[in-house]
Amino acid sequence: MNIALKSPSKRQVVKDGILEMIRREQLRPGDQILSQNQLAEAFGVNPLTVIKALSDLRAENRLYRENGRGTFVGPKPNKSWSLAMMLPGENLDTPAGNPTHWPFVMEMVRTFIQLAGNNGNFSTVICNQNKLDSFDIERLRRFDLVFPFGFEPRERREIALRMNNANVSCPILLETSCPDVKAITVDHDRTGGVRKGINHLLALGYRKIGLVHIPEAWGDKDLDGYKEALEAFRIPFDASLTFRSRDGALAAEYLLSRDMPCDAVFCDTTLTAPALISRLERQGVKVPEDLGVMGYQFLQHLSGQPPHIACIDIPYEDMFRWAMTEFERAGRKLETSVRKLDFIGKPLAGRTLKETCEAKGT
Repeated sequence: MNIALKSPSKRQVVKDGILEMIRREQLRPGDQILSQNQLAEAFGVNPLTVIKALSDLRAENRLYRENGRGTFVGPKPNKSWSLAMMLPGENLDTPAGNPTHWPFVMEMVRTFIQLAGNNGNFSTVICNQNKLDSFDIERLRRFDLVFPFGFEPRERREIALRMNNANVSCPILLETSCPDVKAITVDHDRTGGVRKGINHLLALGYRKIGLVHIPEAWGDKDLDGYKEALEAFRIPFDASLTFRSRDGALAAEYLLSRDMPCDAVFCDTTLTAPALISRLERQGVKVPEDLGVMGYQFLQHLSGQPPHIACIDIPYEDMFRWAMTEFERAGRKLETSVRKLDFIGKPLAGRTLKETCEAKGT
């Protein structure tokens, strides 16, 4: 009995041919192979056949692909990350030494440790703000990415420029746009985030919404988002419902002095909201029964549980993971400025808002 042997498919022929090419040219893991179009021409087949063959080889961990760079001999290496955060003083991460910034430092530390992963490492580096020009920049050479946090915009730019000139690491800049500096700049859109928060309150049925925002420049962005959300719902802006302060207790006193003119309050940080709630509840105002409260930015390190305070969660992990991806895409050697400044958080449910409420004062 004669049994006809089935000829290998073109896809299999290409797979075998690629493996033979790797063997013949003595390519090692990490070496790049020909492009899809070059392989299609070399084997005289349709590019789709090559794509399918490469997909099979990637599934078998014989090859791996990096977007924007090409296909390489595999398996794909587990690249480790060495990340650092520069701080402008020894007390920045302590409650007593810096009560305003320490919770945010802890949030960044948590985020970077998670991003470094099991195979990476994370460090903090202290740099005296008064001695930026004498800081030993070589200390940063062992890190892939360095994030200066707590510095003024001018100081962050100076640090990044010194890193560029010494060709050490890659700076990640937050809230600082420096097109002339080789850095990865990320930021969250505060106006968009506050607008989303106010929209969330409006969708629940709240209508007379107060705003507590800080006197600094980003407080203006909060006010813009607040106004934009109200305008979209055709609700007139009432300046008397806004209060500029870092002190939630003072904001509560202001509301109490005006006989609680609103049915909800949006605070520009989740740190402001607890003091506001505490002061109101001491005067018999119940949250959320009498007043809904929402904050901006959930600081996860303060609680391992879902937030008690409803808030907009700033996507720090998404922001910095994007920075890492862009750095990887550039071959871990940045040649120009890269920026993405429009990250917007999402609402997190908490115990300080009703699921639905009746509109008041409309």
